[in-house]
Amino acid sequence: MVMGRRALKWLLNLAGLCVTVLATIVLVFAFQARVRLADLHAWHEISLAEFHAGRADAPKTFVEYRALEDRLFAELRRKVLDDPAAADTQLLGRYTPIRDVFFVVIAGAIFAGITAWLVVERTL
Repeated sequence: MVMGRRALKWLLNLAGLCVTVLATIVLVFAFQARVRLADLHAWHEISLAEFHAGRADAPKTFVEYRALEDRLFAELRRKVLDDPAAADTQLLGRYTPIRDVFFVVIAGAIFAGITAWLVVERTL
């Protein structure tokens, strides 16, 4: 009985130690992530025309909603994509229009590779 209690106490201490170590690791990484935050880009700070569902001029139909969405995306494009100062400088950045071309090329290359592999597999 004494041996069982010692084993249980030892296991509980070990579990507590593991939880403490994991919590410390999580807190250290959270602190590092917070300290090393990059500066916000234009699309983080952009302020578009306000929309509230309860307002009288809120869209009532799906067509009106789509028109509002088109206006908001046009405003976003004008303030973020068309503004050279706010443009994303990364080649494959989130708001770099050219990135869509790269994704199509990569998807095409993957598709071509899979197709070629299937053709080779069937001929063997």
